[in-house]
Amino acid sequence: MAHVARFCPEFAAMPRYCLIVEPIPLIGHDLALTAQEYGLTPVVVGDEAEALSWLGNDEGAATGLAFVHQRASDFSESLLNRVLRDLQVRVVLMGNEAADMREAQEWAFLDWPFTTTHVMALLDSLGARRPRTCGS
Repeated sequence: MAHVARFCPEFAAMPRYCLIVEPIPLIGHDLALTAQEYGLTPVVVGDEAEALSWLGNDEGAATGLAFVHQRASDFSESLLNRVLRDLQVRVVLMGNEAADMREAQEWAFLDWPFTTTHVMALLDSLGARRPRTCGS
């Protein structure tokens, strides 16, 4: 039987959404699982149009973090970048192409290939913390 962690009521808060813009479903799913471990509510979309649609609704406006698989030079000029900036969402660019503008201090970067350990270290560096379970 699987162990299901119960989270203490005092740590319950409005969901903190984590938008994942990733065209490869397996990678999006992997990131979503790690985000859930940090108490984030992942929303996985395949492209910028889906991301903009999500961000346009009430729940999307509560997004705090976004993983975006896009070349930094393209992302910097995109509508998605402007919307995320307006909503004050912390952005993590990912992929091999992300390094083309590493000097951009406004974004964090996740290089490929990455492991769950890399994602967890990045989330820790951004101030994300795993929620405590009752009794811990």
